[in-house]
Amino acid sequence: MNMNDKKAKIKAIADYIERAMETPPEKLGDDNIYLKAAEDVLANKPRVWQDTMIWLRLINRQLNHLDSLEVIDGRIAILAYMGKYALEHPGEKGVEELVEIFYNPTQATVIDVEDLKDFDKFFEYPCRIEFTPKAHEEIIQRILHDKMPSEQIDFYLGTEESSEFGYSKLYPVLKHILQTTSDEHLFWTAGDVLSIIWRLLPDDNKELDSWFNEELYDIFWPRVKDNYLRLLTSENIIFSDSLSWVVNDPDCKKLNPELWKQLEEIAKDEKLGREDVNLGSVFGQILNIRTEKMSPAEKFDFVAKYYEGEEVYNFFCRPETTEEAKVYLEKAEAESQFSQAECAEIIWNDDDPRGKWWFAKTLRAVEMLLAEPLEPKVQEFILEYVVEWFSGICRSHTVSAMRLLWAACSGAVEQSKAREQLAEKCRELLASQDEDTVPIDTALKLAQENIAFRTFQTDDLVKSLRKYAEMTEK
Repeated sequence: MNMNDKKAKIKAIADYIERAMETPPEKLGDDNIYLKAAEDVLANKPRVWQDTMIWLRLINRQLNHLDSLEVIDGRIAILAYMGKYALEHPGEKGVEELVEIFYNPTQATVIDVEDLKDFDKFFEYPCRIEFTPKAHEEIIQRILHDKMPSEQIDFYLGTEESSEFGYSKLYPVLKHILQTTSDEHLFWTAGDVLSIIWRLLPDDNKELDSWFNEELYDIFWPRVKDNYLRLLTSENIIFSDSLSWVVNDPDCKKLNPELWKQLEEIAKDEKLGREDVNLGSVFGQILNIRTEKMSPAEKFDFVAKYYEGEEVYNFFCRPETTEEAKVYLEKAEAESQFSQAECAEIIWNDDDPRGKWWFAKTLRAVEMLLAEPLEPKVQEFILEYVVEWFSGICRSHTVSAMRLLWAACSGAVEQSKAREQLAEKCRELLASQDEDTVPIDTALKLAQENIAFRTFQTDDLVKSLRKYAEMTEK
């Protein structure tokens, strides 16, 4: 493709995105945002492919929540692919058909070892991809021996996780990438997958937990040790992400007393402000140190002085005890203390792909809490609280009720009586308004799939994580 043809294709795709978005790019704060997406789909970049896959999984209810920027990125990404398809296959398919072509949640494209020679063609357009065990093994060996291009590795790590492939086998690959790559997006992708492993490890296995925390420190500390005293954000994603991992390592105080002492000194500053520590994850840890001896309620009020809106919910959406969860829920409930008419009003939001609606802050806070795969006892407490409070949160809105159920099923870690009760309340509400109750059964099926996935992966990590890590190091 010569330069003039490429420019013409880029402009055509960018124009397609703008028509579909009905929003000039400068309103999103970037005059070139649509052109960049068009360039990326033509160049087959992992970033835009992954943005599209995440968005498609959201609208298929395999994910529960994206922040507003992720939603915009996802919509632009899929529209860029649609524009590309329209250019290459003019007049063949409509929008709904294209979504089905790009992503069929029940049928995956399976890649075996012999297909790896055509690796790039599978990522020409978004699609659900699964690798056979032998293909996984071959890719892992290629990565460990530096025989696979960064872009292909990035695509590989951005495909959906399989409940039949243990993350323990993938860990040595992630470690190798994070210690050696200079590709910022690949580094981010590998770190994103590593965070899934971190969340899947059981809290009650202290020996494994301690070993893994030291592994994290050994991976990321060499990336920041020469410049960490700045504790500032950086345009270099590798530095900023690495510093975030180190500072938030549960054993940071033991592994790096000097760094921890510096954090404690900053936390003592009565005039501390967000502008003093620009890297958000570092500032969050400083607030944790500052509020260490406060009660959950006191901590919430203190932290809320520094954060606004959804930032507060993000900070507190992973309570470790029922006491913390209760405070969070009570604070969320206090947000809804306005009139019945105000609470019943739906606020339309064109950036939300799930129906162009938004609701009160209370619903958003509870939804985020339900979507987290928390310790089972804490999760059940939250579900029981929500079941008791159901009518107050939903105000007879079927959309709001289903948002709660989808969130609860997205975060499912164990079988739950309270989750079943929440589903029945949703069923009664939908039936009373003559609405289809099939989505309730679909949500409960998602819960079972998530429970099976998390149970398999956690058991596998406990059994095999250290084994694969040590085998690779020999």
